[in-house]
Amino acid sequence: MKKNNKLQPIALAAGGTGGHIFPAQAVAELFINSHKLFLVTDQRGTKFLKGALLKAEKEVLPVKGFTTSSINDKTCALTGLIFSFLKLFFKFFLKRPSIVIGFGGYPSVPAIMAAFFHQIPTIIHEQNAVMGKANKFLANFVDVVALSFKNTLNVEGIANDKVVYTGNPVRQQIFALSDRPYKKLDKNIFKILVINGSQGAAIFSHAIPQAVKLLDPKIQENLYIYQQARQDLLQKTIDEYHSTKSKVEIKSFFEDIENLLYKCDLVIARAGAATVTEIIVSRKPSILIPFAAAQNNHQFFNAKFLSDQQASILIEEKELTPELLAKTISELITNTEEFSKLQAAMKKVKCQNSVQALADLILKLNA
Repeated sequence: MKKNNKLQPIALAAGGTGGHIFPAQAVAELFINSHKLFLVTDQRGTKFLKGALLKAEKEVLPVKGFTTSSINDKTCALTGLIFSFLKLFFKFFLKRPSIVIGFGGYPSVPAIMAAFFHQIPTIIHEQNAVMGKANKFLANFVDVVALSFKNTLNVEGIANDKVVYTGNPVRQQIFALSDRPYKKLDKNIFKILVINGSQGAAIFSHAIPQAVKLLDPKIQENLYIYQQARQDLLQKTIDEYHSTKSKVEIKSFFEDIENLLYKCDLVIARAGAATVTEIIVSRKPSILIPFAAAQNNHQFFNAKFLSDQQASILIEEKELTPELLAKTISELITNTEEFSKLQAAMKKVKCQNSVQALADLILKLNA
């Protein structure tokens, strides 16, 4: 196969969550003006597509996870993977992508395997602090394994010369926050940004408003809360805040998340890889509440990466109560020394241009 040919597409494969799609989008933005792009995803992933990925040619695969022990479900999932592999095997024969990059999730499996049999250069990127099952399997067949965290768990058995630390790519608008000095516009207002994560967090729609109700009324009056809520819980979340004195803005999706990250004083969020990376890049103190049912408990380890550096407060879901959350928020607002320590620790967390690091890898293999 002739390499370094801009007529050959760069293929990106990503599962159907924001945590998989957003890094692929960051890479796509860097290459959209110089290369053809070919995106492989599943039906869930299509709802996250924007910007450069909307311009890419797409293949939406009928793949799903092995979510239950049911023989029928397992057979259906395996059939979907085999069908998708065969489809991509012939598609890659025709398209001849110059390189295939997998960002995790089940669509990455048939894409990487099809590339392997065509001897196309391959990279997998792991966003989380614990390597997922799909990427662990694929590590045996790829040229490079790119990691977001230096001490990623579950990488035992992977050849050291394959492993490269790149960090987790974020969109350029987000990365620009790392060099943008924060200037508090209103010293009397404390702004909190609540991020659900791409899969939503129903628990936030109750626990956070209830915690705000428990705060001293004077604190409530000086709070401005931007909260993401699931569409089906939007009105319920709005209603929960009615008896508080805080100003709130509740939406199912914020288009200007980079501006909100810049303006806010504190982030309360799940601990998906994309969210944690955006918090690191924007240098924001945070309260992280990992999704307890996340595969391999990876959100806990994502959050632990920051809490171990005293740059974030980690509250496990099983421990979350409105009382504990209210106490934590109140202490951060009233104890300026404690909040300053959190800010200082956050600024020390290493932040690099991860999308450029991954792009350099792609170009190196593509040469």
